[in-house]
Amino acid sequence: MIRAIWYITQLVVVTLATVWLLNQKGTIVIQWLGYTVTVHVGLVIFSVLFLLFLVLLLHNIWIGFVTFPAKLKRYKKERNNKKGHEATMRAFVALAAGDIKHANYLAYRAGAFLSGEGAEQQAVPLLLQAHTARLQGREKDEKEIYKKLFDNKETSLLGLQGLTRSLVEQGDYEQALTLARESEKTKGTQSWVLKLLYDLEIRTKNWKAAQDTLKKAMRRGVVSKEQADSDLKALLIHLSDLDIQDGYRKDAFSHLIKAYKIDPVFVPTVLRLVPLYLEKGKRRTAISVIEKAWKAAPHPELVSLWFSVAPDNKPTDPLVRLRWFEKLLKLNPDSAEARIAVAKIAIEDGLWGEARHYLMEAQQKKPSARIYRLLAELEDLSTHDDEAAREWIEKASEAPADKCWVCKVTGHLYENWSAIAEPHGSFNTIIWDYPDHMFESTKMATASLLGPYSLPLLSEF
Repeated sequence: MIRAIWYITQLVVVTLATVWLLNQKGTIVIQWLGYTVTVHVGLVIFSVLFLLFLVLLLHNIWIGFVTFPAKLKRYKKERNNKKGHEATMRAFVALAAGDIKHANYLAYRAGAFLSGEGAEQQAVPLLLQAHTARLQGREKDEKEIYKKLFDNKETSLLGLQGLTRSLVEQGDYEQALTLARESEKTKGTQSWVLKLLYDLEIRTKNWKAAQDTLKKAMRRGVVSKEQADSDLKALLIHLSDLDIQDGYRKDAFSHLIKAYKIDPVFVPTVLRLVPLYLEKGKRRTAISVIEKAWKAAPHPELVSLWFSVAPDNKPTDPLVRLRWFEKLLKLNPDSAEARIAVAKIAIEDGLWGEARHYLMEAQQKKPSARIYRLLAELEDLSTHDDEAAREWIEKASEAPADKCWVCKVTGHLYENWSAIAEPHGSFNTIIWDYPDHMFESTKMATASLLGPYSLPLLSEF
């Protein structure tokens, strides 16, 4: 309605202007080639204006004719773009509903509509196509799709991720590593390439190459110094274990010394280094290593080491041996672990009063199931009071769990620390902690675990 009124208003204005011009008095005389033409001034002005209008109209028609192909192309592009996005969303819905066949059809339909768009627009349909191919068991098609993504500079990360994931799932770690190394040469400045390369070198047991990649990643700021030191320490300890297995004790000692310089109080390093020092006859150095670690963080596995460095006369004399272990308490007076260690020695040597004294002190410091089990053992050996022993056992069943070696990725428990957490093969994920603390944080990690490492999710890009 408003548009119609506007057009009528324009028509009225033009009509009135025309009438006004024609009613104006005056003439224009034109003499040319012997001819004299007299024209009304209003008619001349009207003719000039009409001619200008006609020129503008023809100009607009010409511009519209010239730009028509471009406008038509843009219209088709916008239409295809809209249909492509609609097909993509419908493919996601079908995939969520479990209709893999229809999701695959919609993914290819979306790819066809978006084929003229940039690489980033085509990435999602191609990922959908690859995923449906994977679910349908079409491994060859899946690789071809990821290869398209990898060959494009803008989507190379997605392609590399997909190809590597596919190769890892098929157990072809060497080819995955070769692919990552080729990418590192061309895309080495990107952090994800170094991370992926490092993970695959760990998986394929290329320990020396993994060390070099880790140091390079730390220099470039890809990983923090703290994380790099932790991984390097684990690598060196693992290499020392391999050296011990192969009989290369000198090389093992060299690796452990490097790990000890990184962290002199890390218990797995101390547990391996002290026996080698004793083999070399360096008892005082071994004692110093244990004392330093015990002062920083008393650990139950250090107790056996402390026994191994005792003087020759101390293991045979109960009181002398008790005094030897009481040195652990002097090194860390606030430690419940030191009191447990002394109490265990007292129980072994039949020193019931000393054992009870230290266990009760340990209980006051930090109650634990291990303390209650030792108290039950003490009651059974010293007083033979089955009822008292049963009460301690009941308390042990209700007490918080003791610290142990636990994988922070899966929550699996281990008797000893190792650089590789079997059976899933994650690297440097075993820590000394309470198992209950790790339960919630490992639920999601376990679900997404892929071999020794988890490839980044699509949402991270």
